[in-house]
Amino acid sequence: MIPRETINKAIDYILLHLTAQISVDDVAAFCGWSKFYFCREFKRQTGQSVHSFTRRMRLEQITMKLKTSGRTISDICLDYGISPSNFVPAFKKRQKISPFYFRKELARRSVEHDFFHSAANGKAQLATFEEVSEKVTIENLPDYFVIYERKIGNYHDMRNDWCAFMEKYQPLAKKGALCFERTFDDPSCSDENRCLYDLCIEAEKDCPLENTCVIPGGKFAVYHFKGSHKEIYAAYQNMFNVWFPKSGAKFADRIGFDRYVYVNADATYMEIDLCFPVE
Repeated sequence: MIPRETINKAIDYILLHLTAQISVDDVAAFCGWSKFYFCREFKRQTGQSVHSFTRRMRLEQITMKLKTSGRTISDICLDYGISPSNFVPAFKKRQKISPFYFRKELARRSVEHDFFHSAANGKAQLATFEEVSEKVTIENLPDYFVIYERKIGNYHDMRNDWCAFMEKYQPLAKKGALCFERTFDDPSCSDENRCLYDLCIEAEKDCPLENTCVIPGGKFAVYHFKGSHKEIYAAYQNMFNVWFPKSGAKFADRIGFDRYVYVNADATYMEIDLCFPVE
């Protein structure tokens, strides 16, 4: 059996090379396993073939760029090695709408999603640019060395996942450790039951566990969130649909993350820095 950490490294390799024309052979060779056995184990552990997973993540990244970039659909597709003629039918099959109309109806689709309506305040509309900007700072963040666990599932399950994660790893964490969350999907434009996310806690660099990694720092737009976990989705949509289009900031090809500042005992109130990589 191939260790879970090897599969996670394969996923990281795929995510870092979505704009390159990597093959299944490349991923298997990177992990040091035979193609046949690696592919069988990858599908067993993730529920998707290497090819299907890679294609899905490319389509989702293009969809995210449609939300956050003013570039043409054709140019974005070509960045990921997908011709527009192949992308459009695949997009329509997944989203039930053309890329053109998806862009036109971004705001409406975002606020109509179940995650938005579950917000405690019930405010089914986006904030103004001024309201969002008051909560955003541009910061250069350091690298963070962390223990992590990777999950594939629904973000609604995250609260239970965190309880189990903290019970298991808090005793092994760095003193005064920060917790982080890395989310790789936007449930408004992906399969919400196949979302990919990492739960992380800071560790000392001599930590003996295999499931450790570095969360790369750099320049980020940091949204300082305060409120219920039910309102986090709305904060993300305000950044995607309001702040990025009007601020002129450009998304960088790095992974963003959430940095936990404070969570009360029953997790009904939290303060989280939502960190979006920018150029």
